[in-house]
Amino acid sequence: MIATPAETHYTLAREALLSGKHVYVEKPLVLHEEEGRELIKTAETNNRVLMVGHLLQYHPVFVELKALADSGDLGRINYIYSNRLNLGKIRREENILWSFAPHDISMILSLAGEAPDSVFATGGNYLHKRIADVTTTHLEFPSGLKAHIFVSWLHPFKEQKLVVVGDKKNWWWSVTKKWRSLTIHSPGKTSCLYTLIRSIGKTIYRFRKRRIPNGWIFPRMNP
Repeated sequence: MIATPAETHYTLAREALLSGKHVYVEKPLVLHEEEGRELIKTAETNNRVLMVGHLLQYHPVFVELKALADSGDLGRINYIYSNRLNLGKIRREENILWSFAPHDISMILSLAGEAPDSVFATGGNYLHKRIADVTTTHLEFPSGLKAHIFVSWLHPFKEQKLVVVGDKKNWWWSVTKKWRSLTIHSPGKTSCLYTLIRSIGKTIYRFRKRRIPNGWIFPRMNP
């Protein structure tokens, strides 16, 4: 496992792969595309596993969302947006896009199931003239899906939110609350509101449902 400053990832991961070890690297994998391609080639040549720390791919809430998307329950996904905002931690070896956005890019690509044909990113440098502190990234996919990602380490409050808008259902996930919630809503139709509650170190799958206008609510429960 390599969890060191991002600028050292390439050298350490390469040495480990050449030593015959499977390698887990914290995101971002590297800071230059050519280094990433070389690591992938090295792993394939040596028949080793090279894994990047996109941990949210395995979060129970995202696993549920992915299943809903793959089953067609959300319908055609029209757009996705993600906010990952906080006051700090400010870094000097990488910009905010490299530091915060890999989780969001990973989830969006997983849901899209295709590579974007257009990517545009813009940012602002405020604390260091060569390191972006705030960025917005726009992605367009061949299917017509559009996505954008807003990241900042200069934000006055912490917010981590992922919103998926389909033509059948909308999906919203906020991971900054004490109790994480997964919400699904069918606009204009009989709707259901599901809440998947996650406490620190324990996921709770017991729910007590009650009727609300146009649907059901599964309120959070104490552990």
